[in-house]
Amino acid sequence: MVQDCKRHFRIKIKDIFVRLLRKYGDDVIFHMIPTHDAALVKQVKNMIKIRRRKSKDKQKNEAEENDEEEEFSVKSKPKTITEILDEIEKDDDEDLLDMEEKPKQNGKKKKKKQTFIQENEDEILDFTDMTNMN
Repeated sequence: MVQDCKRHFRIKIKDIFVRLLRKYGDDVIFHMIPTHDAALVKQVKNMIKIRRRKSKDKQKNEAEENDEEEEFSVKSKPKTITEILDEIEKDDDEDLLDMEEKPKQNGKKKKKKQTFIQENEDEILDFTDMTNMN
């Protein structure tokens, strides 16, 4: 093949080889490549390396996911009816306590002393004088 044609079709050739490697395997396709075409041999070797690296990474990720799933997949005993009812009662008690605390907080806010500045139109306002404060 002429050098210009090789450059022009190298991406298409690469795609074809990737498909062939996936379908028939690395060894079969690699032995069919002509050895005098060094560039093609190098390109196919790199494709094989990339393919193997991807498969190793994929297996490693799957193994990590399986480990994580095993950690969280510990099954506990099913709860009895009494345990479920106890949890509900505790939640209700906590809700009642929260409801009782909220009005107390609102009452504290109302008890705060509210101060306002009294202003007369005739006099200049003196902020240091406490008689202006109510």
